[in-house]
Amino acid sequence: MDKGSFISPLVICFATACLGSTLMAFEITSGLAGHQVLQRGVDGTASVTLKGRSSQAGSLRVSVVRGKHQLRLAGFADRPLARIQAGGWTARLSGLPTGGPYRLRFFVVNDAGAELAAHDVEQVLVGDVWVLAGQSNMVGRAELENVEKPHELVHVFRPEGGWEQAKEPLHERRERNNMVIGAGLGLPFAKEMVRRTNVPVGLIPTA
Repeated sequence: MDKGSFISPLVICFATACLGSTLMAFEITSGLAGHQVLQRGVDGTASVTLKGRSSQAGSLRVSVVRGKHQLRLAGFADRPLARIQAGGWTARLSGLPTGGPYRLRFFVVNDAGAELAAHDVEQVLVGDVWVLAGQSNMVGRAELENVEKPHELVHVFRPEGGWEQAKEPLHERRERNNMVIGAGLGLPFAKEMVRRTNVPVGLIPTA
């Protein structure tokens, strides 16, 4: 074996280790998740407190785009949120207007303006959140025939946790093998509200 072939792997491994050590860990642990519906306030906007963790300090910023064409949302291009330190952090996102779906790109930059890390949250809506409570009539006991189709502005908080686009049956866990009943009132109601108001709807099934 010649000297070059012996040294090269060591050099590659050393370089990889050095690069890996500079990578920044950054995450959002609470406050906002994909497909979440934020309740609008009386001013027609939503505000939320975000918490997370970061391995480095820097300036936390956000950029927001809307819809299929990813149109930039006015006032939310490279918007500063907070100066964060290494470890746990908290920031306040305010004034997100009614509508969506939004893609929010949170990113951290250093003092020179170089991006250190980023985290995207997709399909966020701002609108009205409704709780679906009651008994069997709310859950729905009919066979799943002529099922109401999903709507991009109607999302649901699943019984097992997490937000997604609403689809029947709303009140059942996705891991069930035999979901043949459960077409209830929630999704038709939500779609009618969207049709009348053009305001996104979030559903929380509790029946």
